[in-house]
Amino acid sequence: MGLTVTKAVGRSARALVCAAATLAAVAGGAVLTGGCSSGGTQPLPGRSVALGTEFSLAMSETVGVQNEGLAVTLTGVPEETRCPIDAICVSAGNAAVIVRLNKTGQAASDLRLNTNPANGPTGASAHGYTVRLTELQPYPSASMPRPPSAYVARLVVTKP
Repeated sequence: MGLTVTKAVGRSARALVCAAATLAAVAGGAVLTGGCSSGGTQPLPGRSVALGTEFSLAMSETVGVQNEGLAVTLTGVPEETRCPIDAICVSAGNAAVIVRLNKTGQAASDLRLNTNPANGPTGASAHGYTVRLTELQPYPSASMPRPPSAYVARLVVTKP
């Protein structure tokens, strides 16, 4: 069950909507992170990982970071110029991913992470955490194109 509280007019109206949404969610058995802030109430993801542990994240999947009130989502792969596995290239190329961090009580932050440090950072920080991309699969193939939904990123979240 996922609830999202959208723009309510005025502070008291938003508080009332958030309280009603929270009560409905709890009555329905949902677990919620934090209260209602600029983005609303966000359900905890079904899977969680420990801080500092490398994990896999599929496209549009969200995982929580245990005891941190932090959710991590792979939202896109805006760049894929890596040399296909069945081609010969003069450069390795790069793939970039967008990872969204949702911290309880704060606005979401989107981070762009690269597979090739020569093309941009492999890690970035927001909300007091650093997220680093360690791998992106599958590697492109000239003979077998893959849909964007096939991507799986290997990430690690730490506190600097």
